[in-house]
Amino acid sequence: MNTRRRADFALKAKLLQGKYDYAFLVKAKMRRSDPNMPENPQFVDIMDYLKAAGKSFIVMEEPSGPLFDLKYMRSRHSDAAIPYEFIASAIGEQLRLTAQRAIDDFRSRVEILFTGADISGGFAGHITKLKEAYHLLSCGVMDIILKQSLLKQMGVKALFGGMGSHYSAGYNNPFAVVEVYHSFSGAMQPILTNPPRALEYYKAAFNIGRFLVLVPSPDERMPEIESICPVQNRYHYGAPEIRAYRRDDEALDNPRRKYGLRTQKSLLFVTSRWIDYSAFDKLLKELYSRLPQVKILLRPHPVYENSDAHKEHADIVDFMNEESLYNLLSVVDVVVSAPSAVIIEAGMFTDNVIAFPDKLYSAQDGS
Repeated sequence: MNTRRRADFALKAKLLQGKYDYAFLVKAKMRRSDPNMPENPQFVDIMDYLKAAGKSFIVMEEPSGPLFDLKYMRSRHSDAAIPYEFIASAIGEQLRLTAQRAIDDFRSRVEILFTGADISGGFAGHITKLKEAYHLLSCGVMDIILKQSLLKQMGVKALFGGMGSHYSAGYNNPFAVVEVYHSFSGAMQPILTNPPRALEYYKAAFNIGRFLVLVPSPDERMPEIESICPVQNRYHYGAPEIRAYRRDDEALDNPRRKYGLRTQKSLLFVTSRWIDYSAFDKLLKELYSRLPQVKILLRPHPVYENSDAHKEHADIVDFMNEESLYNLLSVVDVVVSAPSAVIIEAGMFTDNVIAFPDKLYSAQDGS
């Protein structure tokens, strides 16, 4: 897998020397695990629009794993796509020196910040861990400088990326940052609230007037969201993943046959980002004891795709990491989730949707 991406990079390295109107920085997993969907549903219609308008762009794609990493080669914009992980090795010595100076400066500032800190009291361990955490952040400095240098050299008007792209794009850039949200904001419960002082910093550091957000919304209303983006820079973007989905009756038969859904009723759990697994396990066991005839399926949030949680209950739960979400929503009998984008999407496939308050099983602090 890595060999094929490296070979493709070698063929396309000259793309890095070009000039473009726009750039995309995306992750391979955005293309989803469905083998019949090679396109990135969050961005493909934007790319189609730009291409039809005669605009130029480059797509830099970060790897995500075997299910996703070669899909870009089958996309209709593959000629503009290049693997991102090899770019750092292709940069010049001068940029490497610039990045190293910035890393050294960052670490020096961390040392100054903690100079004189009292580490003799009861908080000594916490202070030491906080300092270590700050030092670990230096790992991202090279990435920020690389992106800034490349995008300025390419002369792009805007960088398109997923949620949080502004954090690694650097600050006071001449180009705009456009974040494409993948969740229906009206269905989410905000975890953090930006305090006023942080907002003032964001406005100064991120050139807030050039920060835009495209927000999915099934009914074209613009919900209030926790975002540093000014209200006037938020734009309705429909439901891109739903638009990209193509129902295939033959594909629907695969999960029915694989999990015995032709003869059993089924209940699909879709988890949100933070989970108290002990409480969630208790809920699963209780349901299994009361409804032994029902097939319980679990679709973990992407942050838990590689988690071993629940594996001790393999006799109770079937994991749905690699199945198309929309195929699952098409064949299961009941969908259960905390408030999330899936609740909105599930309602487009079935009336049997159960939403329960996130606090009943979720730990907002991630513990």
